[in-house]
Amino acid sequence: MFKEKRCPPSKSDGGPTRIRDEHPYYTDIIEHSIIPHKISPSFIAKLYLDDGLSSSQIAEKVGLSKTAVLERLRSLGIRKGDKKSSPNSKENYQLPHAPFGYKKVEGKIVPNKKEIKICRMIVTKINDEKMSYRATAKFLVSKKIKNRKGEISWGHSVIKSIYERWNGKL
Repeated sequence: MFKEKRCPPSKSDGGPTRIRDEHPYYTDIIEHSIIPHKISPSFIAKLYLDDGLSSSQIAEKVGLSKTAVLERLRSLGIRKGDKKSSPNSKENYQLPHAPFGYKKVEGKIVPNKKEIKICRMIVTKINDEKMSYRATAKFLVSKKIKNRKGEISWGHSVIKSIYERWNGKL
């Protein structure tokens, strides 16, 4: 019915490609060789539990897929969330944005001096001057103090979050 023509192996995958000639659509069959990675589950468990790396970080480091890493952890009875450190630990911060008052530097969060001044002002206004969260937000806007995005905009929920994080620490 269709004539099959075998092409030489392509450089990208090393496998032969078959093309059906007398048909408007071409079918490519790519043959892959799968080489199992010989990385012990105990090594992966050490990275996950002791070093606090995420499954994605481990996958990138050892050259496995995230699924393969999770399978090796499961084989040892380790489930997601069993590790000592959380994704927002200061030493291995994995969340996309650092909380207000901190900045991310090489996967760690360190205090941001400019934002710490604002945090200190918020805590002082609420504790010493007995301002509400909403009044503190209005005060920052009236003083034209910019938020992290560079806007002169503050909400009471942001002020509450900052206050709860920094009260007693500054």
